[in-house]
Amino acid sequence: MQQALQRFVIAHFLIALWSCVALSQSSNNQPIAEIPFAFDHTSVIIQVKLNGKGPFNMVLDTGSDVATIDLAIAKDLGLNLKPGGQQATGGGSEKSQIYLTKIPQVEIGSLASKNIVAVAMDLSKSSQVLGKPLHGVLGYSVLKNRIVQFDYPQRVIRFYSSSPYPTVDPASNNERRVVLSFRLGDDSPIIDDVYVNGKKIKAVIDTGGGGTYFALMPEAISSLGLEPEMSQAEPDSRGVGVNGLITSRKGKIKTLRLGAINIDSPTVIFYPKGVGKDHRKYGGAIGNAFLQDFVVTFDYLNTTVVFERP
Repeated sequence: MQQALQRFVIAHFLIALWSCVALSQSSNNQPIAEIPFAFDHTSVIIQVKLNGKGPFNMVLDTGSDVATIDLAIAKDLGLNLKPGGQQATGGGSEKSQIYLTKIPQVEIGSLASKNIVAVAMDLSKSSQVLGKPLHGVLGYSVLKNRIVQFDYPQRVIRFYSSSPYPTVDPASNNERRVVLSFRLGDDSPIIDDVYVNGKKIKAVIDTGGGGTYFALMPEAISSLGLEPEMSQAEPDSRGVGVNGLITSRKGKIKTLRLGAINIDSPTVIFYPKGVGKDHRKYGGAIGNAFLQDFVVTFDYLNTTVVFERP
């Protein structure tokens, strides 16, 4: 009886000690910046200051390598504009003239980034689809070497100086928390552990993907043999890219698996050829309609991403 009591006391002591250590670790790793975001048309819209002016509405997009600023805003800020001599690449079948520029300072909450290389172009069509003024897009140029957390349920973006998951182990993945490594392709996080109907493909995690749950690029549709599924899918023209509206089709596939997260009969977007989605370094794109159920933390220092259900 006495030994049982001793074991009981020791067990409770260890639990209390572990709780204190966990609490200490948590309190020592507070965000260095935290800002709310609007989830308009399932796009992550944050308010930022540019050169001390604003706020301006900008998409925070992990799928974008170079920042974009609306041409009218760039002119109002007096930015130096150099004709790009080319048209913008991206979703949409129209062509938009771009200008090369540099934004001296971008402020996201208390976090400031200097001399951000950007392209300036007319974003009026994107603003019309969004239903409110869109002043630009921020991507890898402000995210590189940072740890950023998209808390979709709480509608908050957090930046950390060190990972809030210091001891995560990919071997412990389950349906509530998945830890995956990523690599950068065109400065966007690409993961390999994605399976469509049991077949492995590469997929980008795209927080600028709007209402897309999961999208399939033209080459992946062909290599996976999904032409029949695409032909049966319904037309869907709600998507918008930097070059205007994106014509696509919306339908079903049998299964989608991301790490230990399994989804049966998910709705996906099929991108046909010629809508600005050809010749990508990945076959699929994970969009906000999927991400919105998770707290998603990108550690660009250690190239890992954590999906956690709240």
